[in-house]
Parts: sequence; C-alpha cells; structure tokens
Amino acid sequence: MAKKNIQELEWGEIEWIYEPESENSQNAMNIGIVTIYPNSSQNKHIHYGDEQVLYVLSGVGKQLIGDKISHIQAGSLHHIEVGSIHETINLGDEPIKELLISIPVHRDQNLPIPRKTQSMIVEGSLSENRVTVNEEIGYIYNGIIELLKIPVAIFDEEGNTVITGRYYPELCREKCGIEENVKKCPIYQMRDEYTPPYYSDPSAYVCPYGLTIFIMPIVFDNRVIGLIKGGHIRTSQIDMHINQYTQIKKNILGEAAYAAMHIVPKGTVNAILQQIKKLSKNIANYYLFKNTAVALNKQEEIIQDIVRNESILEESLKTAKDKALNIQIGNHFLFNTLNAIAGLAVKEKADKTYEAIIDLSKLMRYTLKNNSYFVYLQEEVEYLKNYINLQQLRYGNRLKVYFNVSGDTSRKKIPFNCLQPIVENCFIHGFKNMKEGMEIRITAEMQEDKLTLQIMDNGRGMDSDLQNYVYDKLQEDKKQGFSGLMMVYEKLDLLFEGQFTFLIESELGLGTRVTISLPDKVSSMDSQ
Repeated sequence: MAKKNIQELEWGEIEWIYEPESENSQNAMNIGIVTIYPNSSQNKHIHYGDEQVLYVLSGVGKQLIGDKISHIQAGSLHHIEVGSIHETINLGDEPIKELLISIPVHRDQNLPIPRKTQSMIVEGSLSENRVTVNEEIGYIYNGIIELLKIPVAIFDEEGNTVITGRYYPELCREKCGIEENVKKCPIYQMRDEYTPPYYSDPSAYVCPYGLTIFIMPIVFDNRVIGLIKGGHIRTSQIDMHINQYTQIKKNILGEAAYAAMHIVPKGTVNAILQQIKKLSKNIANYYLFKNTAVALNKQEEIIQDIVRNESILEESLKTAKDKALNIQIGNHFLFNTLNAIAGLAVKEKADKTYEAIIDLSKLMRYTLKNNSYFVYLQEEVEYLKNYINLQQLRYGNRLKVYFNVSGDTSRKKIPFNCLQPIVENCFIHGFKNMKEGMEIRITAEMQEDKLTLQIMDNGRGMDSDLQNYVYDKLQEDKKQGFSGLMMVYEKLDLLFEGQFTFLIESELGLGTRVTISLPDKVSSMDSQ
C-alpha cells in the first residue's frame, strides 16, 4: 500500500496492511500489525462480529481469552472466537508486535451499487457528516431505545455528546456520577476503536465496576461518524470470572448497588445488541437519504417525510421489497382462484383451457419464487416456453418458434427474466398487423469467452431513424417507452456495469434481431 493506514490507540497502534478494496468486495479478511506499547494493555473487550487469529511476532506478555490466561512470546498463536472477551497485556520493556487476521462472521449480501451511483452520493454529500441533535435523530432514538428502558448514549466522531440517555443504574449514579456528566463513565471516556474499517459490529467492554457496556460505530460513506455506547448490564459471563479481571474494583460483588442489579440472560443481551445495531443502521440510513437529497435537489421533501415517522423512512428505503411482498400476498388469492378454474376446466374436459391455466401458473410461480439476480439459462428457457404456449393460444399454427440452445450453455447463469420482455416486444411491435407466417428464433451459444443470446423475428422491422431513436432512449437516464427493452438494458447495466453488449439490428419489412453478449466469467456459475 502506498499510504499506511494506521489506527492510533491509547495502548498502541494497528497498521492495516490488507483490507477489502470496497465494502462490496467478496474478500472479507482484514490483516494488520498490532503494536502494544511496553507496560500497556488493551481494555477488555468483546467483538460480536468477527473472528480473530493473533500470531505473536515479538515481545512478551499475557493473553486473556475468556477465562483462560496464556503467556505471549514470539511464535505463539492465539485464536479468538466470536463473542469471547479478550485482552493483551504487555509485561515487558519492549513493544509486543502481533500479526492480526480478522474475518467477519457474516456480511450483508446486497446488490452492488453501480459506480456512477456511488460517485453521485459522494459528490452530493454535505460538507459536515457527523451525528448531530435534531428532531429526526431524536425520533429514531426514541422509537428504538425508549422501548428497552436501558441507558444508551450517542456521541459524534470527536467524542462530543449528542444524546445523553436515561435509565442509568444506581451503581453508575453512585460510583461515577453519570447523571451529572455521562463522560464520567470510564468506558464513555475511552477512545479505543478496535475495528477494521470496512465492516462494523458492536464490541463490549467491562467497566471497573463489573458492568458490560456495548459500543457500536455509526458508519456512513465508509467512515465512522459517531458512536453508540450503552447497556450498563450485569452478565453471568462476567460474574463467573470477576476475580480474574484486574481492572474491576475489589469486592464489587459485595456492593449493595451491584447486588441489586439482576443478571441479564443471554437472550436479552442479544435483543439489546440487535436494537443497538438497528439504531446505528437507521441513523446511517437517515444520513444517506439526507445527502442523496442534496444531490437531487429534493432535500426538503425527503426530510419532511423522515420527520413524519421512522416507518416512512424504512418504507422509502425498502420500496422495492415492499412492492414485491404486496404482489406475493395479492397473488396468493390469484393462485387459489387459478387452481379452482383449472379444476373446473378438467371437469368440463376443456383441455386447452386447463393447459393455459397451468402455463400461466408456472409463469407466475417462477416470477414470485425467484429472489436471485441470476438463474440458469435452462430455467429461463422453460419460463419462456410457458409464455410462448400462452401466445400460441392466440396465434395457433400461424406462429412458429424455434429454440437452438447449445448444451454447453444450459448451465450458464444469466440475469433473471432478461429474455421474455424482448420476446414480448416481438408480439407487441414486430407482429403488429401481421396475420400469418410469424416466426421467432431464439439461440444461445458460446462465442470465445462470451455467452451470446439472440432473439430474432420476421416482423415488420424498423428503419434507421427508428433504430437510432431506440438507441438514444436506451442511453437516457430516465427511460420511458419501449419498456421491455428498457427494463432488460437497465438490468444488464446495473449488474454488469457496462461489461456487456446489447445490439439491435433491424431492417424494415424483414424483421429485428436483438443480440446480448455477456462475459463468461460472470455468467458461468456452474459450481454455485
């Protein structure tokens, strides 16, 4: 790396020598060199989102993992499971250096954002991206945290208090005076961000009085813009080994305020973590919408929507998913109706009607059950045949459809539903006013390192002016008209980011041919 990426911490530093190129990268591993200064130690903490391996390069000390303490020396290897409390202690006069390998245990699988969209968001960002107090943030906070009745505070990236929180336990009020100033909490004072930069999950620290406090970063545009800290709970994991933790005050178990606190079960701990992660995500989503609104000159309208309530924000972020769910719910009734009609057709011996209903049902089930971005070509061809069967009810023997799909292409993967809209165009535009002799030819073959798909009809075709008009429409940001072609082209552009070919050839009175070429390294997914 040309420029060193070093995190400076109270106890030392981490130089990240390998990181994923972006948050959408398939490579999840982070590698760093950890340096712990002489006679220093990390704060005891827990990572809930990553598994770690430490290989000691030099130095001596102790390594606490769970309830076990082992000695550190050059060549020793230490494995830290997800959710294990751990601490490295330097007992020598020389720095401890460790090779750290950190791997997230889960990563959200989202459709990659096209580069042009990413750059639009960055260019349209506000000059100051940090968590600040306003009605929207307060509304999001209250909607999630107030239900838990636990203390949670929010800080900006510089450590300034944004929201102080409430419901601090008597132990915190008595020992730290936290109600006077939340920064009197020793964990709230800490500036120890021990997290690789390309993913974010909560960590947990144990305070000097034996309480567990969670820390969750708020990440926007690959940068930490704030921190959520809270919890202040008593757990069985700490109680069982409390005497092994040197930083915990002695005889804390005998303190009345500590003893009065109930031990929070693991299930409740997980629920608290989920709500804190949800708060972080919703705040980050709020800033994403706010900055995108600036780029689109619609800031006022979007902020007004966010102010109304959090549900509108979530609905805006998941519009596509909600629409798909509504369609599924509505079609549940439709499927039952189709089954009833099919049963009636069998009783009345209306074979063609029965076959048409079955073809229609297969079309709808294929569309609704498939939640993948890519499908096998043979599945897409079967879907296409069901659609053509329905069209032949109308055209009968006047329509001939030929498939020529080579065997080496059937297990290639292509974008879901990228052929049917083009075939539909043949009927809507190509065969308009034709009464007989209609033909469609559909081919798939490998040409060098490309999967080539062709759909050709013998319809009325287009002159050069109309072809140029169609191409111009394909290149426009706001695509209107020619909806079948536009939907397919936009889907290919979203998934392949320009690494594909979409060619339309047509001659007036002779027909139209659409050719799609996809890179084999993307479309060949036989092992998945």
